[in-house]
Amino acid sequence: MVNKLKRKFVFTATVSVAIALITIFSVMLTVNFIKINNDANKLIDVITDNGGTLPIFNPNQYKPNSFISPETAFTTRYFSVVLNKNHEPIAVNTKNISAITPKIAQEYAQRVFHSHKSRGFIGDYKFSSVSLQGSATLIVFLDCSVTLYTWRSFLLVGVCIVLSGILMVFVIASLFAQRVMQPMISSYEKQKRFITDAGHEIKTPLTIIDASTDVIEMESGKSQWTQTIHNQINRLTYMTNNLITLSRMDEKADSLVITQFSLSELILEGVRQFEAPIYAGNKTLNVNIEEGVEFSGDKKAIQQLISVLLDNALKYSNKCGHIDVSLSTRGKAKKIEITNTVDFIEKGAHNRLFDRFYRSDASRNSSTGGTGIGLSIAKAVATAHNGKITASSSDSKSFTVTVIF
Repeated sequence: MVNKLKRKFVFTATVSVAIALITIFSVMLTVNFIKINNDANKLIDVITDNGGTLPIFNPNQYKPNSFISPETAFTTRYFSVVLNKNHEPIAVNTKNISAITPKIAQEYAQRVFHSHKSRGFIGDYKFSSVSLQGSATLIVFLDCSVTLYTWRSFLLVGVCIVLSGILMVFVIASLFAQRVMQPMISSYEKQKRFITDAGHEIKTPLTIIDASTDVIEMESGKSQWTQTIHNQINRLTYMTNNLITLSRMDEKADSLVITQFSLSELILEGVRQFEAPIYAGNKTLNVNIEEGVEFSGDKKAIQQLISVLLDNALKYSNKCGHIDVSLSTRGKAKKIEITNTVDFIEKGAHNRLFDRFYRSDASRNSSTGGTGIGLSIAKAVATAHNGKITASSSDSKSFTVTVIF
């Protein structure tokens, strides 16, 4: 469990920093690209408004805050093509770019026409298509290769920085996990030790009380009061044993006795042990177990899980209710489902029932004698075997616990 807490701390720290770095970098990257796109749109609009050429601005008319300077006409690379109403090129201007020939410019223009887009990118060229008088179409292409190269370089450097940051956090978190988690680990160990020690200490007075009650019954005969004492001793002993089991399950997660056994036979054996009390309560039992399902795990722990789930179904099923037990496989997954009918329970997930001592009045009233620990043990066993356990109701009249290994 200690190692699990450390791994969880390292994972949480790494994922948190990763999410923060990726979010910040993504926002910066997006804002940067939006600015590149907006600047290109502004510049290409000036070219299209001027009939396909970029005018030379008078330095005396230059505004410091303008996105166009007197040098823009000499540093901007662009070309334009005019198509007639039959979509044939009638004018091509490539004198402001050296990498594009008139033939290539016409091919680019035809690609834009067939794309049916008025704006967009073809490679590193931003284009804009506008209609002219006489059904002609002017298509202007702006070379954005320099700004896009800078943006891609920023992307590459940013990805390297983000990955390096995530790796650094992972290494630092791994190195300092022991120190950071020490107070929590110490508190957890003390709590676990207290539960185990207290459980053993409680057993002694319970045994003495039980023996003293037997003596009273021998001297004065059995009575309602002595029977109540026996019942409460049994209940407290059961709860104490379950608490000790829970405190030890975390240790067993690292030292399970793994063997190969038939899960089908194990569940059938568990069902047979509960058949008598189920039928004695006028309840029906339906068993659908797939044959020959093998499982590698701690056999005693899985037996306890099955027993807990069957006991839960028996206790909390309604009068003359139904209990369904099934085992099925899908690929390598093994699915155990135990369903019992109830008078009423809210629809949806009920995974809070796996919390220790949690009780739902709608389906788990105190008259059943439950302690609120059984399903916690089932969850501990499932988790120790890297399984998943869930509780749910699909129709408000039934309650299902599902275990998937």
